[in-house]
Amino acid sequence: MARELLSAWAGIRDLRGPLITWAVREAGMTRTDVHDITSVARGTINRLLQRRSVQDA
Repeated sequence: MARELLSAWAGIRDLRGPLITWAVREAGMTRTDVHDITSVARGTINRLLQRRSVQDA
């Protein structure tokens, strides 16, 4: 069971970047909103948004 739970968590974790990017850029959420809801650090949110900007360029 532990193996399955960790595999599921890893799959969801990998979707964090696209979801946070969409929430800020398309859904109009602030970085503060994302941090408050998810507890993802502001620095991590900033890095994810910068990474997506570089990939989009």
